[in-house]
Amino acid sequence: MQMSRSKWFQPAFAVGLMVGFGALILLGGRSETVRGLRGDGRDERFKHIDLAATAFAGIVLITVSSARFSSRSLVDRTAARTPP
Repeated sequence: MQMSRSKWFQPAFAVGLMVGFGALILLGGRSETVRGLRGDGRDERFKHIDLAATAFAGIVLITVSSARFSSRSLVDRTAARTPP
């Protein structure tokens, strides 16, 4: 039986990747990229980057939610007008 044909290969591989990435972040050391991902927050620059990224994600979330609600409302309103 091939390992790639097992139903557990893909989940085990995904968990292995996540554990490896988590270990890299946890034990990353002095890399600025790893410190930024880890959220040490010792630097004003990292705090500003985090604040800007959070604000951008919030704007995108609000925009997508509003567009989805508006389009859904229009579809429901149009469907209600059409005779059966």
